[in-house]
Amino acid sequence: MSDALTAADEFLHELQDAEGEFIPPQTVGREVLDWMDFSETGIDPDDIPEPTIWRVLVFPKQPKRMTASGIALPSMAQSVERHLNYIGQVVAMGPIAGKSERFRRPDGTLAWDIKVGDWVIYGRYSGQHVEYQGVELLTVNDDDITMRIKNPAGFRVYL
Repeated sequence: MSDALTAADEFLHELQDAEGEFIPPQTVGREVLDWMDFSETGIDPDDIPEPTIWRVLVFPKQPKRMTASGIALPSMAQSVERHLNYIGQVVAMGPIAGKSERFRRPDGTLAWDIKVGDWVIYGRYSGQHVEYQGVELLTVNDDDITMRIKNPAGFRVYL
């Protein structure tokens, strides 16, 4: 019984932010976290692996571990954001990504206008996870990208 109480106490401790305030487990808003942009990883843009054929290299959303003022974010807030692993930033594209006939409109123009730097949503279980220079990246097929979003900050995680 004491092990169950200890586990429950640890769980409740994880539901507190850096100031000890309770974070409801139902939702953690994006305003709680500051997001890491791919440019902050330190990887030289000329050194990025090049995807082949129709594949797209995506940097999945990563929460920062500290706020701008130096407050360490609790591990609960960081782990909750791992649930949102279907939002990412395009960092490289294969030579024919988005150029297939299936992406053409009836008038013959391309409907797929994703480019490097865009934030996208892709299938939750799609792609191949790789780690490059200590940074998690994901290669997805171009048709696994379901939409482009302007600002990932507006999304919430619901548990």
